[in-house]
Amino acid sequence: MKKLILFLYAIVFTLLCGNLKCAYGDYQFVAKWGSSGSDDGQFSWPMGITVGKDGYVYVVDMLNRRIQKFTTSGTFVTKWGSKGSGDGQFESPHDVALDADGYVYVADTDNYRIQKFMEDSDGDGIPDLSDNCPNIYNPDQADSNGDGIGDVCEATLIQLSSFTATLSDRKIILAWTTASEIDNAGFNLYRAESEDGEYVKINSTLIPAQGSPTQGASYQFVDENVRNRTTYYYKLEDIDLNGTSTMHGPVSAMPRAIYGTERN
Repeated sequence: MKKLILFLYAIVFTLLCGNLKCAYGDYQFVAKWGSSGSDDGQFSWPMGITVGKDGYVYVVDMLNRRIQKFTTSGTFVTKWGSKGSGDGQFESPHDVALDADGYVYVADTDNYRIQKFMEDSDGDGIPDLSDNCPNIYNPDQADSNGDGIGDVCEATLIQLSSFTATLSDRKIILAWTTASEIDNAGFNLYRAESEDGEYVKINSTLIPAQGSPTQGASYQFVDENVRNRTTYYYKLEDIDLNGTSTMHGPVSAMPRAIYGTERN
């Protein structure tokens, strides 16, 4: 009788829907992954599943006593857990969930407990999903410009060997050398009349990068808009191809009628 009812329901549903999209929508197969086993990407009784804020898929692999993590296309990313009752071990885990901060909660059923985990790539005690620079150790989470990206992640990949200001008559010669440059677009120079004063850009256009990841370069800029016997302070800004900048300095010098010596 039950089979007959289901059969009749299917006929009615088909007649009502026809070629139109019904209220439940038309779901098309997209992808699948996994097989029976214990290797990476294989399962033995997959149970709970969730998709995190990070866009990854977390699956409870119950009889393998582990959690597996995948991309949404099914590419294996990582796993954790083993059989037992110690921290990070499982006995018949049944479900998994993530909170907004990136902590992972697992229902460890036959150990009668819930276990809480976090992914912390840089070891600073902050979950990757909440860390403003998850791959570089930064426990203070400093973010001076408030853009959500940690200061340590915004430093450009420039290895600066030297930055000097050389005294001269009514001018100051600024010189800097890099040991290597990665994705560097170029440089700007800024000047102030006190170390903590307001720095004003003195080059009209970006000074183009000349170095490479395997070879540095030497640069020079002459500032002639200065007065003798006045101390000037300079900062050097490097800018990468994404527009991220890093400041270096300051260095200082006082132009005079007689050639002086280099100051840092």
